[in-house]
Amino acid sequence: MKAPAFWEEHGLLPRLLTPFSWLWSRMALYRMARTAPRVTTVPVIVVGNLTTGGAGKTPTVIALLHHLQAMGLKPAVVSRGYGGRGGPARRVDPARDRAADVGDEPLLLAEVAPTWVDPTRVAGARLAEQDGADVIVLDDGFQSARIAADLAVVVLDRGQGIGNGRVLPGGPMRAPLRAQLDRAHVLVTIDCGEPIVRSAKAVIASADHRLMPIFRGRLEPRRPEALAGRRVVAYAGIGRPEKFVATLTRAGAEVVELVSFADHAALTPQEAEQLLARAEAIGATLVTTAKDAVRLRGLDDGPLGRLRALSEVLEVDLVLEEAESLTGIVDGLRRAAHERERERERPRPFVRVHRDGRRAKS
Repeated sequence: MKAPAFWEEHGLLPRLLTPFSWLWSRMALYRMARTAPRVTTVPVIVVGNLTTGGAGKTPTVIALLHHLQAMGLKPAVVSRGYGGRGGPARRVDPARDRAADVGDEPLLLAEVAPTWVDPTRVAGARLAEQDGADVIVLDDGFQSARIAADLAVVVLDRGQGIGNGRVLPGGPMRAPLRAQLDRAHVLVTIDCGEPIVRSAKAVIASADHRLMPIFRGRLEPRRPEALAGRRVVAYAGIGRPEKFVATLTRAGAEVVELVSFADHAALTPQEAEQLLARAEAIGATLVTTAKDAVRLRGLDDGPLGRLRALSEVLEVDLVLEEAESLTGIVDGLRRAAHERERERERPRPFVRVHRDGRRAKS
């Protein structure tokens, strides 16, 4: 879906939806309050959004994976596989799988680190550990309580913020802000070169008041020279396509038209024909995002194949300005996990239970 315009407003419709937002809040708070089981012996890091879609979670996960690998660790990703076929937990094969099988984001993540898709994430986390992972990154699942997380990282788009601050469906929030910040350990803010909005400033101030570590991330085009000075037709099925336009502009491209689709949407042959015709008519280059490009992977025939062949892909990297601070945080997680494992392996005293119900150690 595309984010409705009223999510940015405090008008009549958000107020009319208040009873439904209250119900959603109660369900979200119930899920978050449950005690999550510990399903692995290795540290678990969850990366999630405060709002629904478009904040920059996937680039954050990729940046975190690169940092963990630079520390000499072997991270693995566990994802729900949104947009895929579902089914039992399985490891993503980026050479063979398609977005329709495992989802678009897991395909991107599998190019960086071993990635498992599992609707519940529990079996996927266990399989990832058995496969040799010494730290597991949960892609989304921050508002869930299926797996105990040692570190909860939430992502905030500085150019979007949290809209009107209301919970679904009256606003974009997945749960009340206070409850989410109380559960989070680290805030990552994403800068795409857009002005920071008031609601984002409020979230940052609230996190700072909680003494929460705040990392500022900056989206940087990987090869800006490839698009500099070119007229482009941008197309994207992501949570906030305006961010895509801002990044293209920073790369020096002239965006003459933006064609946006619903988040995670698979293009039809008719839509591909329209994009091809429009770009040819105005003499512009077709450009899309990495996430949209993987949805075209393996489609080599017909309009979708031609669209794939003629489209440039804007690849971006998230640069974390305070990345060195992550090293100390992750080292602390590893020490805590090691201590838990030692505690688990210590022999427990034999306990004799008397007939009258009293317990006595032997």
